[in-house]
Amino acid sequence: MNPGAGRLLVVLAAGVALAGTVLDFERRDAGTPSTAGDDNAPDTYMVNARIKQFGADGKLRHVINADRFTHYPKTDVTTLVAPQIDLREVGDTPWQITSQEGRILPATVPDASERIELAGDVLATRKGAHDPVSINTDALFVHPDDNYVETDQPVVIEDQRGRTTAAGMQAWLDPGRYVLHGRTNLRVESLLTPAREPN
Repeated sequence: MNPGAGRLLVVLAAGVALAGTVLDFERRDAGTPSTAGDDNAPDTYMVNARIKQFGADGKLRHVINADRFTHYPKTDVTTLVAPQIDLREVGDTPWQITSQEGRILPATVPDASERIELAGDVLATRKGAHDPVSINTDALFVHPDDNYVETDQPVVIEDQRGRTTAAGMQAWLDPGRYVLHGRTNLRVESLLTPAREPN
């Protein structure tokens, strides 16, 4: 073999190895583990991105913002870092829901609505001037197409009438209907505040 050609092959091989090392480092640096033979490796990343969902009537239904979206094709799950969900079709004042992390889950049956699982300091707020509400819990399932949320974790609900604690909750946000759940060691309790006289 020509000595020059041999040196060229060595240089090319070293370049390919270096490129592979750099790519692997970048994947790890982005917070995504690189596992040999992983059959559910992510296929899509989005950083500081926004997803908008429109209804059949062309109106905006909800918006999902997150610091990072990562989609895993085998399970069809999308993980979220610092998600913020805005539900736009709930009356005149939209709800905003934030958490530390979350997952967009695939439908369990055909034609089922999308589900979003949120975890870590979940806060749902409606900031309307007439009837502001806040809901705080450690975990929450959101069905954005139905404007429905639920949790089996302890929850605190605060509004102009006072503060309510419960062991779990189901909430239909359109009509503002709540079903609160209690347990033996954590009953549903409400602390009502006196109504303020108008100025």
